[in-house]
Amino acid sequence: MKKIIFPLIRGKSGGDIYFENIKDCVRELDINIVYSKNYYKFFPFLIKNNYPCDVFHCTSNEVLWNLRKKKQKKIISILHLFYEKDYNDYLNFKQRIYYNTMYKRYLKKSLPHADKIISISKYTQKRLKELFGYDSEVIYPCIDVNKFKPDSKIRNNEKIRIFFSGNSSKRKGFDLLPKIMEKLGRDYELYCTGLRSYNSKFKNMEYLGNLSKEELVKTYNNCDILLSPSRLEGFGLSVAEAMACGKPCVVTNCSSLPELIDNKGGYLCERDNVNDFAEKIRILAKDRKLREKMGKYNKEKIVNKFSFEALKNKYLELYKKI
Repeated sequence: MKKIIFPLIRGKSGGDIYFENIKDCVRELDINIVYSKNYYKFFPFLIKNNYPCDVFHCTSNEVLWNLRKKKQKKIISILHLFYEKDYNDYLNFKQRIYYNTMYKRYLKKSLPHADKIISISKYTQKRLKELFGYDSEVIYPCIDVNKFKPDSKIRNNEKIRIFFSGNSSKRKGFDLLPKIMEKLGRDYELYCTGLRSYNSKFKNMEYLGNLSKEELVKTYNNCDILLSPSRLEGFGLSVAEAMACGKPCVVTNCSSLPELIDNKGGYLCERDNVNDFAEKIRILAKDRKLREKMGKYNKEKIVNKFSFEALKNKYLELYKKI
């Protein structure tokens, strides 16, 4: 196998973790991750990619468009499609301009130049076909279950500890967290992590900062329930990581999240319905055995369907074929 390059616009985001996990999953291949500057997202013609390789695998359509004249084979993974009918209501002015003009324009231009298109969920595959008319292959992101795994400690706590992992954005449903915690009251505590810091006036909400992988695993294991009131997910990385750590999850019944969570591993809630989220958290809070049962089911699901072992051959086959 010859060299594969992952060109990324640096952001320490899910796209970074996506490629880092693939690289670890197929360690026997010659793979490099090359980072570009953040402002290249808005000025892609400035990107200079003269790296000797045989395959470029991108998550950014701006990067792929810049590589269109390169002789190397090109793969694009579609992580998000921001085109739900009512999703614009949750974007600020700058985001609306970017996603509905530049992002959409470069995606339309880039797709014809891809030798292979990967969708990271069935939902993303379906929306790509509906919106742009392109077929794609679903290969889920892979989770390192040797790192994200349950620990042996038993937490004996008075308060139920909830964990939210994600940016403080409306897409992630961050604006719903104070409302949910207000409904739940003082017997519950919420810990949050993400790239951007945020402050809360609520005493039962605490921001932990941007955690390392080791700290993140520890935090998953120190919580009772993973909460994700997201309004749009291409996959749901934080949900999958919490599942791998044996935690039940309360998530929104939208986009790709039902591909991860079913009624055996947690609860799917109506989008934006604060009462629904609070009610489902209370059900889990009252029943430790139910939490343990759901957590065990989630752990097995990740191992069987989303682990390095489960997906390794799919990624090897992808690169060998192309």
